[in-house]
Amino acid sequence: MKILNVLKANDTENPENNVYLVVSKKFKSEYFSKKIERKLQSNNEDREHIPVVLLSNRKYALCLDNKFIADLKSFPGFTVTVEKRSEKLNYKD
Repeated sequence: MKILNVLKANDTENPENNVYLVVSKKFKSEYFSKKIERKLQSNNEDREHIPVVLLSNRKYALCLDNKFIADLKSFPGFTVTVEKRSEKLNYKD
């Protein structure tokens, strides 16, 4: 049996634009080793959102939480751009 987490990005004005990201248990087992889990600073609720950013095409994130920002920037094997203000992100790339 394959266990999946389904994460949903809501677009309340245009429900047809809702994005569903399915993160399999295999992904978590490959990238979230016990060593990495111990080094994460963010709370458990925020950790569910780390795969959303890591699996996205651009790997951009807007966040005000310093611990979550540190987790994203230091996650091994991925290069993520995280900013607190949207105007600092280069959307044209």
